[in-house]
Amino acid sequence: MHIVYVVNDISHVVGGVRVILEHANRLAKRGHLVELWVDNNLSLPYFECTVPVKAFDKKQLDVPDIVVLTDQAFLPVAAEPTWDKTIDSLESAFAAR
Repeated sequence: MHIVYVVNDISHVVGGVRVILEHANRLAKRGHLVELWVDNNLSLPYFECTVPVKAFDKKQLDVPDIVVLTDQAFLPVAAEPTWDKTIDSLESAFAAR
């Protein structure tokens, strides 16, 4: 299964971000294709992340089976009925930050 976590900021691996990374790593270990889509800071210098971290760019991202929205800023995205509208709403949410 292709699972994507949409994350605002991974520059500080504490609390919720650490939990997200643990989930992603463990799902990948179980054989799932897992990615993190972020707006900034693609590097994790002191935490082992076994999944790809990609900059959000709607033209270069594949359609996943599951999208996990990790911040309340992404709540409007959850109501979108189609992938095209979802990806446009994600782009707007990242731009609004």
